[in-house]
Amino acid sequence: YNISKQQLAYARERARQEGLIGRVEYIEDDYRNIRGQFDAFVSVGMLVDPRILVRQPFQVLAVVAIIIFGKAVAAFLIVRAFRYPLRTGLTVAASLAQIGEFSFVIAGVGLATGAAPAALYQVAVAVSVITALFTPLLVRLADPLSAVIDRRLPKPVQTVVTLYESWVELLRRRTKTEG
Repeated sequence: YNISKQQLAYARERARQEGLIGRVEYIEDDYRNIRGQFDAFVSVGMLVDPRILVRQPFQVLAVVAIIIFGKAVAAFLIVRAFRYPLRTGLTVAASLAQIGEFSFVIAGVGLATGAAPAALYQVAVAVSVITALFTPLLVRLADPLSAVIDRRLPKPVQTVVTLYESWVELLRRRTKTEG
C-alpha cells in the first residue's frame, strides 16, 4: 500500500480531533485501484516520496534545472524566431517551465519494462511537483525580467531591437489586412 500503518493511524487521530469521524473514509488499497473523482494535485502528492530529496538531491536538482532552463530557453528561442517581442518570449518560456503527469507515464513504462531504475520514477514525480510549484513564480517574474533586460541592454542594441519589433508588427498588420 502507499500509506504506512503509522500514517493511517495519524490520519484517523487527526480526523477524530477535528470531529470528522463518520465524514472521512479510509481506504487501505493501492491508490491505482481506487476509482472516482479526486483532485489531481492530491493524487500527485500521494506519489511523492520526500526521501528522494535526501537520497538523490543532486539528481533531482539537475533534472529541475534542465527542465526549467532547457525548456525555457528552447521555448524562448522558438517564440523569438516567430518574431514575437522579448516580453512574450519570456512569458511563454516561463509558462512552459514544467513537466506534467505524462512524465509519470513515461517513467512508469520504463520501470515496468526494466529500462529505467525505480529511482527514476521518484525523480520524475519530485521534479514534476517542484516545477509545478515554481512555474507560477516564473510567470510572475517574466514581465519584471523583461523590463530589467530592456533597461540593461546597451542603447544601440535597444534601438535595433525596437526597430526590429516595430518592423515585425508592421508586417503582422500588413498580413492581417491582406489576408
